[in-house]
Amino acid sequence: MVEQNKNKMKQQKNNHSIIFRLTQEEKEKLKANAKKCGLSVSKFIRKQSIETSPNFLSQEDRNELQELKKIAIEINRTLNLYHEKRLEHSPFFKRVRKFVSKINK
Repeated sequence: MVEQNKNKMKQQKNNHSIIFRLTQEEKEKLKANAKKCGLSVSKFIRKQSIETSPNFLSQEDRNELQELKKIAIEINRTLNLYHEKRLEHSPFFKRVRKFVSKINK
């Protein structure tokens, strides 16, 4: 149902407006938050006030999440090789086993 509402909103023209007052500081903060999310101020306000479960990440957070995903993929690949016994005796895995054993203590 949420998806239907989003599609319906996209099809409708934005021809209504709401005017509200802000201090200069609030206005700057609003602009900064919209920019962090990569959105216009209007779209930021619509998302914050209308969507049922908005999940906004700043551009910096999105970039860091991408890096974490890349690291997770590499860890998974490495573990798959380990389980296939291809790298069981490598120096890297000796260090990993030592590190894991310290953590488990």
